[in-house]
Amino acid sequence: MEYMPLSADQVAAYEQKGYIIVKNFLSQAEVQKLHTIAVTDHVLQKHAFDLNDQAGKKTKLTLWYTPGNDAYGLLTKSQRMVNAADKLLDGNGAVCHFHSKLMQKEPQTGGAWEWHQDYGYWYKNEFCFLIR
Repeated sequence: MEYMPLSADQVAAYEQKGYIIVKNFLSQAEVQKLHTIAVTDHVLQKHAFDLNDQAGKKTKLTLWYTPGNDAYGLLTKSQRMVNAADKLLDGNGAVCHFHSKLMQKEPQTGGAWEWHQDYGYWYKNEFCFLIR
C-alpha cells in the first residue's frame, strides 16, 4: 500500500486540535510486524520497567532516545514519518527524534496509562525554549 502525504485538511485539524489520527498510516502487515516484535523481542522485554497506576495495577514501558536500525528505529527515521512530522511543524526541516516509548498494557488485566505531563522535560532537554 502506498502512503499518501498528509492533506491540508489533516494539517488544519492538527493545528486546531493539537493532534490528528491518521488512518492507514501503516499497513496491516506493518502493524502486525511491530506488534509481534513488541511482544517477542527479548531486548524490548529486558529494558521494560513496570509503572503502577493509581489502583496499583502494572503497565510496562520501554523507553529509548536513539533510533536504531531495528523495525521501530527504521519507522522513526522513515521518510513517511519524518515528512509527516515536518509538514505538521510548518515544513521548515526542524524535525528531530526526542524519544520513543513502547507502552505495553495487558488487555483486561494491566494497569491504566494515566494522564501525565512531559512538557517540562521538553525545556530541560532543550526541545522547547522560553521566549521572553
